Amino acid sequence: MKLRRTALLVVLALGLPACSGDAIDGEPTGPQNADVAGQWNYLAMDLIGEILLVSVRCAVVGGVDLSQQNGTFSGTLFGRAIECEVPNLTLETGDVGDVQIINGVLTGAQVEFDYSVPFQLPEILKLVEAELGAPVTRVTFTFHHEGTVSGNSMSGAVTVNGEAVITGASRPGTFVLAGSWSATR
Repeated sequence: MKLRRTALLVVLALGLPACSGDAIDGEPTGPQNADVAGQWNYLAMDLIGEILLVSVRCAVVGGVDLSQQNGTFSGTLFGRAIECEVPNLTLETGDVGDVQIINGVLTGAQVEFDYSVPFQLPEILKLVEAELGAPVTRVTFTFHHEGTVSGNSMSGAVTVNGEAVITGASRPGTFVLAGSWSATR
């Protein structure tokens, strides 16, 4: 009995794991983070809301190239095209350049990341300007993604926070679109 107590005190004094489930030799014992490194086909769809009084439904299509280090990742959204429907009109951009993916975090199979893009559909801006009666000089979308990775696919919800700089306004106009996203490799 005395030997057991002494061994337990030595384990506690040295801070050894002693059957607690803690890491041994720096190896994690919890769930491993999903692997998201590599190229993915990306789609954000049914982004629905109003851009400064104009109802829209938008989608974004492109490729994603991600690099990962443990529980974080970053990368590039490329070949990106945006399509938006407004009442009686569908508008689409071609490839509008690369966008940096930031704030990528993995916790097991849970994934979060962001990217920001300038809005490049002047036809919608003209509709917004007609509704407001003032020129809109810049619109920026910030996409926030939350979801789950499962093998070679991932998907979840996306929230798009927008900001529009309006000539003569004391502060930018803001708006929110919400939808879903998916990616496959």
